[in-house]
Amino acid sequence: MAFVQIIEFRTSNIEPTRRINEQWRQATEGKRTVRRELLARDRSDPSRYFAIAFFDSNESAMENSSLPETRAGRSAAHADFRGPAGVLQRGHPRGPVLGGGRRRSGPLPLFFF
Repeated sequence: MAFVQIIEFRTSNIEPTRRINEQWRQATEGKRTVRRELLARDRSDPSRYFAIAFFDSNESAMENSSLPETRAGRSAAHADFRGPAGVLQRGHPRGPVLGGGRRRSGPLPLFFF
């Protein structure tokens, strides 16, 4: 079963978080298990963001979370957040690839959780 993590956080400046994510992406090339990532900003509250990470399974999400680079990136990003980040984790019954079965090639937009 596919697995999705939704991380809600607040920041007044998203650029440091983007830089941390890019460093994480380079450091985890060939090791990370996240399949797709999205970053969304709340229209009514521009300091509120949602990072959505897609995985093949809960186990692959846990494998990704246990990478030393993920733990370091998470700590660095949380330092820029206003308050704690909230995490919602859910299985998805449609299988390992979401979005009509298409896999993206190349870099993904954001997030390492």
